[in-house]
Amino acid sequence: MNWRKISWRLFLALLALFLCLHAYLARYAHPMADDLKYAQKDISTGLLNASIWEYQNWNGRFASNVLVLLNPIRWGFDALDFYRVVPCVLIALTLASCFLFLCTMPRPKPLHGWALAGALVWTAQYTHGMPDIGEGFYWYTGSVTYQFASVLVLIGAATVVTAVRGQRWWLIYAAIPILVFAQGCNEVIMELLVVAGLLVIVRSLQHKYAIRFPTRILLTTLGIGAVIMILAPGNEGRGAHFPLQHKLLHSLWMSGLQTVRFAATWFLSGSLVLFSSLWIIHHHRLAERIPLIAHGFGIKPRMTFSLLLGLIFLCVFPAYWSTGILGQHRTVNVAYFFFLPLWFLNLSVLIRHFPSLRLNWREPARSRITIVLLLLVIIDFGSTGNSANALSDLQTGRAERSDIQLQARYALLNAAARTEDGIAEVPLIVDPPKSLYVLDLRKPEFLVNTDYAAWFGLNEVRIDSSAQSFPAKAIN
Repeated sequence: MNWRKISWRLFLALLALFLCLHAYLARYAHPMADDLKYAQKDISTGLLNASIWEYQNWNGRFASNVLVLLNPIRWGFDALDFYRVVPCVLIALTLASCFLFLCTMPRPKPLHGWALAGALVWTAQYTHGMPDIGEGFYWYTGSVTYQFASVLVLIGAATVVTAVRGQRWWLIYAAIPILVFAQGCNEVIMELLVVAGLLVIVRSLQHKYAIRFPTRILLTTLGIGAVIMILAPGNEGRGAHFPLQHKLLHSLWMSGLQTVRFAATWFLSGSLVLFSSLWIIHHHRLAERIPLIAHGFGIKPRMTFSLLLGLIFLCVFPAYWSTGILGQHRTVNVAYFFFLPLWFLNLSVLIRHFPSLRLNWREPARSRITIVLLLLVIIDFGSTGNSANALSDLQTGRAERSDIQLQARYALLNAAARTEDGIAEVPLIVDPPKSLYVLDLRKPEFLVNTDYAAWFGLNEVRIDSSAQSFPAKAIN
């Protein structure tokens, strides 16, 4: 009996189970924050008019503005099941895009099994360690603006790599609408694609590579898309709400601090350290099957390390530049998604340049250590991070109780809409879940309060202070 294969298959099955757990948790997701506002805009003014208004008055996201306006909740709370399907679809698309991208890696023969294993590890570690999984998957407005865009970047990148490797340059034309749509979803993806395009141009000039015509069209189109976003009149309208915007030194300093913070957090992450140990132990086997892992493009450690830090910096800088704060971690989710493959590429480059890192252990010692590391990864998933929070939310009934409270809230708001004064007093959510995105009521002028009021046709929504005060911390 081959215990090595059995242990790996069982391990991958458990990772898939954790992904299913996150997908299952979506059954308790509810619309929050901007969901109701965008849905109402679409209903009241129409998709085209609402999209134009957003571009002229709020931001230049010409692609994601259309998606957020098409929120499933626009068909009412009877369509809540459709809202809850979106996180499941996004998790599946994330896994599929990782698999598709890994399948494009140069190799002597098809390695779809290895690509699937890599995609499972990538997606599972991402969902486990992403800074804000609630905003990343369970909140529609945030998920289609950021996570869906990251998925599209991988699909577009896989298409470009396939075109270059197979000399099928016409495929680049297929990648153009995918990447341009991703670029139009948010400023971070736009910035990353522009920087990637500039790196391609610089590398081509350094090594005197000819840039093919389809590639020129792609780079030009991305440049035009960036200009459309940057020059959007709505950027100024949104920026007027943030007095600390466009302060260069403040943005650079705070972005640098956040880069150090998140880099240190991720470098020392328990599960990532364990996965890195597995990568080093089995690096020789991976290098035999995937040449890229063996030579790592011939780049040096300082280059890959700079890419890791530069990626984080580029993903946090737009928030500080445009608002002066890092109000949410949606942009950092993007950084973590692309950080993971770069991290393992960095490990391969380090191993190539520092032979002392190569662990030439013999069997069965390698197998025994591998099984221990795999077991530790599962323990880490079950006891820390987003995976442990998801388990806790389901095991303690926290997610279900939150769902019941929100359903009761909608009934209360509907009832208040039939009163003369049109004022609703609503209790706060008691013991909200840790995984799902929950942004609760505050002052009557707070966006959640005003969005509820507008959606249900109320004059004002207040907190019922006699029922419950702000929950300080989850009980369980």
